Amino acid sequence: MFSVFDVLLRGLILAAQATAVGGVCFLLLVARGPETPRSLLLIAAGAITLAVGQGLSLANEIFVLLHEAAWPLRAALDTLYVQVSAVRIVVALALAACALGLRRAGGPSRLWPAVVTLAVVLVVAAPWTSHAAARLDSRVLLLLHTSSLSTEVVRDTLNVLLKYEVDMETAIPQVSELLDKADRAFVPG
Repeated sequence: MFSVFDVLLRGLILAAQATAVGGVCFLLLVARGPETPRSLLLIAAGAITLAVGQGLSLANEIFVLLHEAAWPLRAALDTLYVQVSAVRIVVALALAACALGLRRAGGPSRLWPAVVTLAVVLVVAAPWTSHAAARLDSRVLLLLHTSSLSTEVVRDTLNVLLKYEVDMETAIPQVSELLDKADRAFVPG
């Protein structure tokens, strides 16, 4: 029952995010003129729906963790899913408030950078609320869209770990050897 509710809520959240973020993109890239107030109202409605859906999804997940999985409340609140969901709720409500503020302003406003930033934060935070990214294991591999580390993946992402070019030049020749050692040391359990 809870899993069906979760799937329905995820659909609602995706549709609401598409409405809110898509509305921002529409206003920035396409619309100029009388449709702006209606579009801002639609952005606000999408953002509020997103916040409500994310809140209900969060409540559903916490309920399942506390009652069916018997997790302590503190452990449930410490999960990445709960933390990112809380951020998305706050950001969605802030986006709705900014969109309504723009609508009231009726013209150019200094709220536009905030609206764009909030929309970007919603998009960037979305993958972190998926079951895959919120898992406790292999999170980095999932977000890299790979099932295992290869020499190419490590080389392409090494700049995230190493700041200086000289360090990367030193590490790259050792990548294959280190991956081989890791494969030999790994014992499936």
